[in-house]
Amino acid sequence: MKVRGEDARHARPRRSSSRSQASPPKAPATVLVRTPRRCQTAIVLAAYQEALVALSTDAALRRRFKADPKAALADYELSPSERAMLAGLEPARLEHYAQGLIEKRWRNLARVWPCSLQVARNLERRYRRLVDREPPQAMDTPLPPGPAEALRVLPRLRHALERDAGSAPYAAELLCFETFGGSDIGSSSGDSGGGFFPSFFGGDSGGDSGSSSCGSSCGGSSCGSSCGGGCGGGCGS
Repeated sequence: MKVRGEDARHARPRRSSSRSQASPPKAPATVLVRTPRRCQTAIVLAAYQEALVALSTDAALRRRFKADPKAALADYELSPSERAMLAGLEPARLEHYAQGLIEKRWRNLARVWPCSLQVARNLERRYRRLVDREPPQAMDTPLPPGPAEALRVLPRLRHALERDAGSAPYAAELLCFETFGGSDIGSSSGDSGGGFFPSFFGGDSGGDSGSSSCGSSCGGSSCGSSCGGGCGGGCGS
């Protein structure tokens, strides 16, 4: 029955069931995020730099690159132009550049280990062989390049010196002593010298501080006395 006139305003609307009122759930809207062009460029450059750094530091990768450049770069997410650019590098020039980086790294180490070089004549050869097997990795550290690299290779080189009959019997302890900056020996070269760690951690740069650090790391409490005697004989000449 239709309601007309004044009665229409007082008439109650007919209620429908909740099922008929409910609307089907809507699919979530797809959100498109646009990456800024500069961010895309940074991502591309990061992949390119990662491959270039690996070629410059990893000797095994360079050997693979020399044999087959495309296969050596297959694991890196590079654009066709970047892949072609890296594949066009001359292996001889790449090797020359890599050896220059190793030489620079070794000079930083030599300032940390001045006395160890006197009592372990083959230390440089051992380091270069170690870098060939275990290339350095990029890391975030407050340490200068010399002490940071010395810490990285210390366990392997110390173990090798302990078994080396041609080196002084205290060579391994001396290497540890200088790595942790337990003496003022070699610290005159600035932030790459052996005295960096005591000053960085707020300790004394004298022999006592170095002895405790070296003793805890090398496993010998007599490291300070052994290194001190060895250094006096080795560096005095």
